[in-house]
Amino acid sequence: MGWQTTSKGLGKAKARQFAREGAKVAICARSQLIDTTAAEIASETGTEVLSLRVDVSSQADIERVINATVEKFGGSDILVTNTGDPPAGTFDDINLVTWKTPHWHCRYFSPLGGKV
Repeated sequence: MGWQTTSKGLGKAKARQFAREGAKVAICARSQLIDTTAAEIASETGTEVLSLRVDVSSQADIERVINATVEKFGGSDILVTNTGDPPAGTFDDINLVTWKTPHWHCRYFSPLGGKV
């Protein structure tokens, strides 16, 4: 199961490729396009796609994505950030101040057991 932030462009292509390879995919974005993107990927690949409209700079929204992903798929094996340039290291090593900088919006993955 892969979790991706996307609704168009390169992120959409990455989510589609994961689905083609047989992964269940959870995707999120601020854009209303997210539901259309999910429907397209599911239709093209036959895989399950969870889509959530969220602001990934919001801790509450990210927690909602995590909870929905765990509820639907039991967890996540892969996280792809498509929101900016993340700093090097594990999610456990990056503090909240760093996570809240404008270029780094992918956070709160550690509850799913993930490492980068």
